[in-house]
Amino acid sequence: MSIIEISAATVIARNVMELITKFSETVTEADQKQQLLEIMGQLLKLQGFAFELMEENAKLKRKIEETQRKKEHLEDCEPCELAPGVWAYRDKITTETVSTSAGAITRQYLCSNCFQSEKKSILKRADHDYRGVHWVCPSCGNDFIDYMQKKQRNNDIIRG
Repeated sequence: MSIIEISAATVIARNVMELITKFSETVTEADQKQQLLEIMGQLLKLQGFAFELMEENAKLKRKIEETQRKKEHLEDCEPCELAPGVWAYRDKITTETVSTSAGAITRQYLCSNCFQSEKKSILKRADHDYRGVHWVCPSCGNDFIDYMQKKQRNNDIIRG
């Protein structure tokens, strides 16, 4: 709702107050009925403006919630380079492996494509060969290769 519409609503409210004042001063029943009709018309306009303000308020609240959700989504994770030029996201809290009472939790990598779309899709380790560790996103099918963790033909893991 624009400032012009809010100003118009204020003018209408002022007109209603003036009509109510005139109503108390009128003597004839016909004049009172006419003024009551005018008051009711003005009040209906005000009700319309109030409804528009409530709708706009609800939209703004939804936008605020969405913005906060996006902010929290971004704050939980950080970008990480799996290998030169191969980017994913990971949570900021978990280190490579954390021991808990339930067992060890390995850091999980999130698909960068899905993350940009506000989805947290955990990359699945598909393979490990001489080129490196293959990660696949189950949501979008994107394929990542961590070239830093190569396996030699004799299954010895080499870094670099």
